[in-house]
Order: sequence, then C-alpha cells, then structure tokens
Amino acid sequence: MKTLSFLILFLFACEQTAQSSDVKISNEMLFVEGPRDDRRMYAIVNVEWKNAWKNETNHDAVWLFCKFVFGNDGYWHVPLKMTGHEVIRNDQSPALEIRLDVAEDGTGLFILPAKNYRGDVSLKIKLSIDPAPFSRMNTERASFRVFGIEMAQVPTGAFYAGEADSTKAREFQTFYQPDADGGYRGTVFINSENELTVGKDIAYTSEQVVYQGDGKGVVPKEFPKGYEGFYVMKYEIKQGEYAAFLNTLSNGQSQLRSNFGGRDYYAMRGTIAFDGEQYAAASPDRPCNFLSWDDAMAFADWCALRPMTELEFEKACRGSRKPFANEFPWGNADRLQVERRVNAEGDLVHLAGKSESELSTKTMAEFGASQYWVMDLAGSLWERCITVGDSTGRAFRGTYGDGNISYYGFATNADWPSGVSEKGGFGFRGGGFYHPDRSYHEFNPFSPVSYRRFGAWSGGNRTEAYGSRLVRRQ
Repeated sequence: MKTLSFLILFLFACEQTAQSSDVKISNEMLFVEGPRDDRRMYAIVNVEWKNAWKNETNHDAVWLFCKFVFGNDGYWHVPLKMTGHEVIRNDQSPALEIRLDVAEDGTGLFILPAKNYRGDVSLKIKLSIDPAPFSRMNTERASFRVFGIEMAQVPTGAFYAGEADSTKAREFQTFYQPDADGGYRGTVFINSENELTVGKDIAYTSEQVVYQGDGKGVVPKEFPKGYEGFYVMKYEIKQGEYAAFLNTLSNGQSQLRSNFGGRDYYAMRGTIAFDGEQYAAASPDRPCNFLSWDDAMAFADWCALRPMTELEFEKACRGSRKPFANEFPWGNADRLQVERRVNAEGDLVHLAGKSESELSTKTMAEFGASQYWVMDLAGSLWERCITVGDSTGRAFRGTYGDGNISYYGFATNADWPSGVSEKGGFGFRGGGFYHPDRSYHEFNPFSPVSYRRFGAWSGGNRTEAYGSRLVRRQ
C-alpha cells in the first residue's frame, strides 16, 4: 500500500502572537502520514509565555487548541487524541516540570507547571491529533493553526458569596442568606454544587426585575456554582485574540462578528481593522471592548470554552476569604491602591511600569489581581456572567463550545443565552472603564466583588466598556 506523507507549515503573523498574556505560538508543523483511509496526524509547535506560576494556592495554564483554516471558506476545529502528547524540548531550568491535560472532549489541552514554579516557559510540544473527522477531507489546501489562551486555576472548595455590609447588600442587590422572613442574615456559604432555591438558600433584593432578576426559582445542580474547580481566563479577551478569531471565519461569519466600524470605535480604544485580506489589531494587548454578547459567545464556542456564571465570578474574585464590607477582588476596600489602569494612550498598564513578575500576595492591590491572580475582575471592562436572576440564566448547564460556530457566526450551545433577542440569561458584574472624562462611582471603573445592580440585565450591544472573560472546568 502506498504511503502518503506531506507537511503543512503555518507561522502566525506578529499581530496574533503578541498577546498581553505573552502567550506566543510559533512554528506550527502538521505531519500527516499514511493512506487517506488510515491517516496518522501529529503536530509540532513552540509555546511560550511569561510569568507562569504554581504555588500553594493555585497555578496558571495555557489552553491550547487547533484549527484547519480554509481561507475565506472558514475553518474546522481539530480534535486531539486523549494520549500521545509530549514535551520534546523544555528551554527552562530543570525546576520546571510540565503537565499536559487533555480535555475530556478532546477539543484542546491545558499546559501547566507540574510542580511549584515561578518564571517564564518556552516549550516545543508534540500534539497527537485525531484524524477521524478528516479522513475524507482535503486538508492539503488548509492552513493548520494553533492558538493559546492563558488561564488561572480556581481550586475546588467552599466559598462565600455576597456583601458583608447589610445596608450595601440591599442597596446594590447583592446575594445574601435570608432569614425566615426573607431578611438579611449574612453572606451565603457555597459548599457544594447542589441545587439552590432562590428566596430560601440564596436571596437578593430586586427593586427592578430587569436589572437584578425575578428573585425566585431553582438554581439546578447542573448550573455551575463555583464550588468545583475551574480555569478562568487570566485576562479578558484581547483585541489580538479576537482579530485572530476573525481571521479564521468565513466571509459570511465575519460579517456579523466584526465588532468594529461604529463612529466611536477608534476614538474609544478600539484598534482592530481589516486591510482587505486580514484582520489585525494595532494594539493586540488591549482588552477587547465593543463585544456584544453574541460576539463573546461565538468566541467562546470557537475556542471550546464557556461563559462564566455570576457565582463563579465571586469565587474567582474572593477565593476562600470570608467577606468583609465593600471588598474588592484584591482583598481590601481601597480602590486607590490600584496602579493597573487605562493610561492616556488607552492601554491597560501598570502606571509605575512594574512587571507582573512582581505580582505577589503583597502586591495584589496595586496590580488589581484577585486571590488567584486573575487580572482586572474589577475595572477594565464589564464582566458578562450567566445570571441566577431569570429562568433563561438558570437553565444554563455549563456546556462547553465544541470549537465550531454556526454558518452565520453564532454559538451553537442550546443552554447558552442569545444576545440578539435580549430575553435574559446574563448580566453585568465587576464594573468597567468608559473614558477619563466620565465621573467615577461604584461601577466605574472598579466595583466591589458582590455588587450586582445589573446582575440580570441582558441589554446592551457594543460599547467601549463591554468585553468578556471565559472559563472551563478542570
């Protein structure tokens, strides 16, 4: 039997590799061997990122996934085998040991430090690819591309939700543990993924249902509550990442998902443009604002992640700390210590020029980092989360994207809310930065962890302060 063997090589353009998380993917090489009906496929790729860590609290990781891109005709997500992946070169010290954890559905894998470590990572990795979906597909005309997103682990464990100040809890519609009369008895202790009944196990005031929710209903066991460990994007979706996403889409898909072009887009920190052939972000490190909910969900489906629930948001912010009044994710009630802000040029930077290598438990406040070193959960852009405040949100079952969006550019998960109809299902947490001339208040740009005045508001399309952040369970 004649053996077919060929090689596809694709190198990222610099706009897509220079992400603010400093994840860089290069030298992707795909090897396809054997006859068409018995293919063997594997890829070699270089992966680098800065300021990796594993300590007694948690660790970071890179979520890696692959695509075949067929020019203007779109792409196909490339599934991985459950075994056969290996690190074939490690350019760091022997102190760095690497683990490769493949997702159960094969849509990607996590690269993470196996033992305590702090520093940069530079690897060459072999990926074992499942050839079954491509046995009859002509992949010779496709570009093979690999993408990486930096994540932070949020460990399994109990946590508290809600505001410790009862007056602020009522004023800002935060979660609380109700007494027999429905009054405030304290914050909510989440110690399992078991079903919760709104009004009995967890409650909130709802002066305006459109903003806070209906104040009733069952939050089923399948709804992710944050007790089980998960990975969350260390940063919000970046403009460089979103441009890379757009470059894989078909002409029809990209028409709806192109998030730029409004009269205020470039005046309000947006930098993505189209040169006739490729999308590129002039400032790929910037958080990607002007994202609609459907933009963000298409990106989530494309990279095989999912939206975050508002209970997971509180866990990612606070971790295992017991709540205190008006606290921010960095562990105190002082927003003035934060040095990581939007500068005059529109970039999110440490104003004193410090590197994230200096982030520690003692410097979380100045970096605006949570207990798990997740960046910008308060400030930067609003965090859109699945809400417990209406039946559409409570119907969420935590499914992941499969890597492939619809023909018209929408996410395909039935349990994910749709933004086009604005019928509910998600809300806003964390606050957002609009522009320097806007007055500062409880939500601009920093919002305390549990404030949820807009926790069930599913309105709003694309603005300078709307972005997104995604998650995946361990």
